[in-house]
Amino acid sequence: MQLKRQGLALVELLAAIVLTSLLAGALFRLVDRSQRFARGAAELADQRAQLAVAAFAVETELQAVAPADGDLLSATDSAVAYLGRLGSAVACNVGAGTLDLAPATIASGAAITWWNSSPQPSDSLLVLDEGGRRDAGDDRWWHAAVSAVHALPDACLHTPFLDSIADAGKSGWRLTLSLPLPPTVAAGAPVLVVRPQRFALYRSLGEWMLGWSEWNAASGAWQGIQPVAGPLLPHASPPGASGFSLAWRDSGGAAIAPVPGAPIPGAPVRGVALTLRGATRRAVRMDGVTAGHHRDSLARHIALRNAP
Repeated sequence: MQLKRQGLALVELLAAIVLTSLLAGALFRLVDRSQRFARGAAELADQRAQLAVAAFAVETELQAVAPADGDLLSATDSAVAYLGRLGSAVACNVGAGTLDLAPATIASGAAITWWNSSPQPSDSLLVLDEGGRRDAGDDRWWHAAVSAVHALPDACLHTPFLDSIADAGKSGWRLTLSLPLPPTVAAGAPVLVVRPQRFALYRSLGEWMLGWSEWNAASGAWQGIQPVAGPLLPHASPPGASGFSLAWRDSGGAAIAPVPGAPIPGAPVRGVALTLRGATRRAVRMDGVTAGHHRDSLARHIALRNAP
């Protein structure tokens, strides 16, 4: 009587084990490649996003800087200090040495007063003086220091800018200036309030970052620097390899060579070539990209404001 065979032979079992191992190994490699690609793509995307954020921040601020008006305080190949905007408004009442500004929120919904930071004594004020002619030939931004700041109940209430009933009880601002206003400045003039601000490359927790800080007049020093974006490459000399480098240009596009240890004079500056260079925080291991910390750069040419 012949018995029927049950189960697998040793050779068949070994073949099954080998095939299963090959399939498992292939699946593991596929999953590992997918994970490495996802991590690498996320690192590259974050790096490019950081460079874009840094470029946008610097470009937005410097486009409003007018070197001929004294807005460019200090300029080197690795840092820039300038008069940065704190707020803007429309002057609703004009005195000999005072300006009244409306509340930030009014019933009509019109944004005639906007503050990023509350004004303080020692801030600078720019008011558009349209001069005595109807054309724009004599228009200019008139500069003065703010000597005092007061909350003003019912500011601008009985002017065309506010509703005398719906806006009653709201507080605006009265700014007292260090100089009397020109007689050609009238109600309705645009107003800018500015304060010294600075961009610079700095090191934090082992990483180089683009930082921003603001001048504190009370202490006579820059406030603690705040990170804008990063990480960037370290500061280098010459600056052609720095994470944050600035090349200043005159009206013809020619480079203005910096004097070692001295800021670039603001008067001839009409533009700046900004270059940002960064590296990923972690090593990238993905197909098609050299393994390691990936470097990238972003360049912008920023035209500065030349006239009101």
